[in-house]
Amino acid sequence: MTQDATPLERRYVGIAIAIGLVALVLSHLAPLWLLALGPLTLGVPHLLADLRYVVVRQGLHRQRLWLLLAVVAMGIAALGLGVRATLTVMPLVALLCPGEWSRRLGIALGFAALAMLGWRVGQTADVVMGHAHNFIAIVLWIVWKKRTGGAHWLVLTVWLLGALALILVPLSDAALVAPVDGLRVNDLARGLAPHVDPLWATRWVVLYAYFQFLHYGIWLHLIPADDGAPLTFSALRRDLGLPLLVGTALVALGLGAWGAIDLVAARTHYFQVAYFHGHLELLAAPFLMLRGVRLFLADARDA
Repeated sequence: MTQDATPLERRYVGIAIAIGLVALVLSHLAPLWLLALGPLTLGVPHLLADLRYVVVRQGLHRQRLWLLLAVVAMGIAALGLGVRATLTVMPLVALLCPGEWSRRLGIALGFAALAMLGWRVGQTADVVMGHAHNFIAIVLWIVWKKRTGGAHWLVLTVWLLGALALILVPLSDAALVAPVDGLRVNDLARGLAPHVDPLWATRWVVLYAYFQFLHYGIWLHLIPADDGAPLTFSALRRDLGLPLLVGTALVALGLGAWGAIDLVAARTHYFQVAYFHGHLELLAAPFLMLRGVRLFLADARDA
């Protein structure tokens, strides 16, 4: 961070680093509890933030053709094809987005290559997507606004060092005690790291817990701060409407109450609801790559 950074910038960087340190401590001491309770406490609010900043604040909800393609892609994905369906639709999304033709074609070809790779590896593509969607949030945070100085690189360095520590520092047996029956590290590893050596599969589960917490922190604090539109009730009501807010609050409260009764079932159903938000980010990617996120362009014009 540069010496002329403002107190607000220092506070922002401090919060970003603190999010990483909290993620590190919780992932090292109680990763299974973090994976159990994180989605039920932070999951639904982060879905609302994702919808607000990726779709509504970018104006994508007014792009009827994009909405149609998104519905088609996610409908096919729900039939069992998963992320392969979304990747297959993305070249068409890129070609139909506004922007320079050569750039649209280049982005479409890139996503076509990803789609072919996805079909080649089959359902492994969904496992990769499960991990990659945490990193999508990090990439979006980096490009969300025009940045000066190297503060964001400092934050990224701290986050990556935290991940390295989780790989190198042995976990205690107590850290891997299942919070409830049905949520053991081996159960989670079957979904997050299939066909991986058990020792490394455990590391993948812990790393997923770490990056998932960073993912929540980015959507619930860092991107709202960068966008200049914090998650206040009045702002959310203006952007999303009262019915959606009330519905979201009821879902969050319902999942929390369900989790108190049956933690595993509540967590499973949360991910069934949340499954498509990673696909939504992918479908928005061509549009954002061609036009840039809203505030990034605004900053560029003001520069």
